[in-house]
Amino acid sequence: MRVPRDRRRRINPRQVDLVADHPVSPYEPPPTLTTRQLIKVLRTKSTKRWPTIQADLGDNAWHIVVDLIRCGAVILRCDVVNATGYSPRSWTLTQSWAELAEDKLAELQGRQHPEDLHRELLDIMSDVPQLAHEHALLANTPLAGS
Repeated sequence: MRVPRDRRRRINPRQVDLVADHPVSPYEPPPTLTTRQLIKVLRTKSTKRWPTIQADLGDNAWHIVVDLIRCGAVILRCDVVNATGYSPRSWTLTQSWAELAEDKLAELQGRQHPEDLHRELLDIMSDVPQLAHEHALLANTPLAGS
């Protein structure tokens, strides 16, 4: 790996990643985060740029992002400014949060899994004789991912 250096051979990073400085649980959102904000965080597919993060989280974006870094939710990529300062560029979800995002979003939004809805609908339809044909069609319909 090549370490960026200046003309005097001093280490001169152009970007840094801010991460939690201690072990964290796989998924424990900061208590200060609202449900709406948590949904915005969990909808991150790969990366989210800083202007979008600010628009999603509002005036307290920086403080919220620091809380998210500390709980192990995100990795914040920053540009280094004048060797000692930094400017936020983007974030990515940590691996554990990315793996849990879909299920946690479903819980937060009250959505059920398609398999559960399919089974529930078949149960309801089985009590209605006029829907016997539709019940048979639905029962033979493969679910996505099956």
